[in-house]
Amino acid sequence: MAVIRRPHDVSNNTKSRADVLFGAVDETSTTEIENLSVRKPYRKYIPWKEENSNPLPCIIDLEKDPSWYPLNDVETRQPSNDGLLFVKIEKAASTTLGSVAARIAHSLAHRVDLNVTRPRDGLQVQKVCKSRISHMWWKRTKTYSTRDKDRSFLWSFLKDPTKRILSYYFFFIIDAEKKQTYTEGNLISWLRQEKKKHPGGQLHDITDKYPSVNLHNFTDDEIQSYIQKTIDSMDFIGLVERMNESLVLLQLMLDLQPSDVAIVKSSKMAGQYELFLGNKKAGCQRMGYKREIFPGAQTFLESDEWKQLSKIEYMLYDAANRSIDHTIETVIGRDKFNKALLEFEDMQRKVTKYCSDKVVLQCTANGTKTKLEERSKCYTDYLVGCGYDCLDEIYPLE
Repeated sequence: MAVIRRPHDVSNNTKSRADVLFGAVDETSTTEIENLSVRKPYRKYIPWKEENSNPLPCIIDLEKDPSWYPLNDVETRQPSNDGLLFVKIEKAASTTLGSVAARIAHSLAHRVDLNVTRPRDGLQVQKVCKSRISHMWWKRTKTYSTRDKDRSFLWSFLKDPTKRILSYYFFFIIDAEKKQTYTEGNLISWLRQEKKKHPGGQLHDITDKYPSVNLHNFTDDEIQSYIQKTIDSMDFIGLVERMNESLVLLQLMLDLQPSDVAIVKSSKMAGQYELFLGNKKAGCQRMGYKREIFPGAQTFLESDEWKQLSKIEYMLYDAANRSIDHTIETVIGRDKFNKALLEFEDMQRKVTKYCSDKVVLQCTANGTKTKLEERSKCYTDYLVGCGYDCLDEIYPLE
């Protein structure tokens, strides 16, 4: 069985553009890849307690007013150097995963039992870990590149690039912003323009170097190096298409309980109606529902042109996929992981059975707006953590 080493990105003192942006690869981070004839980016994720002698990054800000909520959406759009940092990527299960992030912030705060009493007056602040749950890192949170890695955990999830961009197109371009009507020609034209404008797709969301980087000018080797350094800057990257496995890995990274990463969904939202935040007065609208892909558009999505346009984003996606496999096999161990996965799936079935009919959101499956007093509690106004009170009934915060 051939084993080769990933080549260093620096040779003969010549720096690539990726090295200039991120700094050269540390020789001690060189890893082995089996059965590969070329270097491909990946990394192994290490559980916090195995890699860090510091406590889990649950920070209680004792300077805040007791009425201040650590997951307040206005605050979570601000930069932060510490705490639990989740980068939401639009149309990559961002509300579901934002809810998981919020649950972790609450459950971890109760488990580590930190002091919540302000020294200056004896008042108690809320028992929630300092967190950032934000869309579009580079646009709203600026940069996490200066974060304190001993006091922060930075993570995100990716979605299959083609599935995500189609979901984005239908939700925002067609339904929310109504920029165009859905035709075969309009879709293909928009896809071309979008990928030429943002060739890295989700890579732009998780790198703090965008928009200063023009990936069009990068060679394949430089792109691989850029992706490697990007995933090395994160503590964890999961995949929507491997949701359960990814959530179990996240659980193991932070030494959590299965219920800390539970997904609470409502059976009453099957119609995909919601009150779009950009226009609440319009009432419940059917947003982002799946359409039939026209034959010509499907042919385009299977073409060499689309493969080339989406190549960079799939390189990132594949790197995240390899990283999950490598972490399971070489860090956690397959037997331990499978046991944790079974426990998670048993917990998730229990949550779904108990809560799915009890969770009431803003709109019913047929588009009727629900009364405010009927709706389930949410962690934030942006539908993050809706139904957490039902989850508390079967898995109380300890």
